[in-house]
Amino acid sequence: MSFNDGTFTTTMLETTLSELYARDKKKAQFTRLGTTSRWMPQKGKMLQGRRWHYYAYTQPSTGARRSSMSDATTSAFPVASQPAYTELTHDWMDLTMFRTSLKFNEIVDIQSSDLKASVFRVANRLMNQAEKDFSSQKNAAIHQDSACTMGKIKARYDADGTTYSGSNLTAYWQISEGAIRQFLPGQLLKVSSRTQAELTVQVEGIVASRSGPWASGARVADIGPGITVSIVDASSTDSDLDNADNDDTLSLSNEGAGDNFHGIPSWFSSAVDVYNDKDGSALDREALGNEWMMPEIFDYTSGGNAVDFDLETHLREVAEVMPDRVNTGRNGRAYMGDIEDVDEGVNIPKALVAITTAGIANEAIATAADTQRFTAKHSSEMDESVRRSLFGNVGFEGVVWHSPTLPPIAIQPDVAAAPEQMTIIDPQSWFWLRMAGAPMQWLGNGSDRWSRVNDPDSDNRQTFEQQAGAYATAMLVCDQPGANAQIKGVKSSTE
Repeated sequence: MSFNDGTFTTTMLETTLSELYARDKKKAQFTRLGTTSRWMPQKGKMLQGRRWHYYAYTQPSTGARRSSMSDATTSAFPVASQPAYTELTHDWMDLTMFRTSLKFNEIVDIQSSDLKASVFRVANRLMNQAEKDFSSQKNAAIHQDSACTMGKIKARYDADGTTYSGSNLTAYWQISEGAIRQFLPGQLLKVSSRTQAELTVQVEGIVASRSGPWASGARVADIGPGITVSIVDASSTDSDLDNADNDDTLSLSNEGAGDNFHGIPSWFSSAVDVYNDKDGSALDREALGNEWMMPEIFDYTSGGNAVDFDLETHLREVAEVMPDRVNTGRNGRAYMGDIEDVDEGVNIPKALVAITTAGIANEAIATAADTQRFTAKHSSEMDESVRRSLFGNVGFEGVVWHSPTLPPIAIQPDVAAAPEQMTIIDPQSWFWLRMAGAPMQWLGNGSDRWSRVNDPDSDNRQTFEQQAGAYATAMLVCDQPGANAQIKGVKSSTE
């Protein structure tokens, strides 16, 4: 690229961005907010054309029969049998699109004695900003339902954590049924499931612990985690925060029902139809013969409350039920590979992965060495060949369960994981589906991707700011859900 005249142009930035993309291809991205998405093959499948067809293994060959030698010499062979599979499809309209806008200031951002270094710095920052933003949203989406629900309001308080007084423009909300790390300062949230029209609030502060916000040198106990919010665009209908109520759902502004792909909540709910037949019609997962479409769910909720997680108690049923389903799923995937030419292009992990909150993960790690049924070993103690076989290209660092009846299970805490549950996935059964082309693409604008920002408050006169739009598509697919399990109604003993 040329910097001969010392003048900055968007062409320089365009060239630098293109070179960065060519040199810096990260297989294990999508890790800023959480770690679950890195266990699914990142190359995945590319959707070319309008509809994508694939096959799911549903039944092994069952034709083998025994007979005495005397009967065998004079009788016909058994009726022919072969493994069964179901043809499934996804329309390209089933994909979820992630979009973001980026901008920089030609004067402020390019100030440097070295123009080339300055252009590189801006290009690198913009590329990383877009990738990390998509990464964060993609991993968060895995743990959200199709309505993009981040959590619910459990209780309302004044901003100092005391009893809600009413007519508040700012308030503190305790959060339930969602990971607190999904919420970030400055986010605009939509409050739904209300008798009133949707309310928009801005996140002002985050409280991650079990106590409330600091006020006058003290904190109210047992009202966390939560967020402090302020009302946005108060109106005659919502002049304050009084219309928000307990059990209202929270999502990012401009997101809602149908905007998310099928994440873990959808795959582990029989009420959500995640599969379409070869003609595109939804399949009922509760219909007779479709049992293979559902993972195993073990619910230990007692009296409406979660119980303390106990490795020996809560993993025992998993260790007894899951071995056959995991083996069936993996054998089926191997068989379907002969038909479908399955090749994600990456080393798929052979370990199962227990995805949960940090509290439950720490509980499981602490008790793993104290049980006869399960033993624990840190990944750093394993040979490199064993690590690569178990974890593929994930680069996992942590504790692994070893059980006589299950494959090794990597304990993977995730800041985006839903509370009071542990989801055990078989990475071999998951993959990403996206449109053909680069994973992240940019809107074209003539010869490059940038367009000048005009000021609408000044008769659209030009500014020094330039902006660009980037987008990515994704759909999470599981072709052997029976190889996955979920333990619900459990919590850390410290909660």
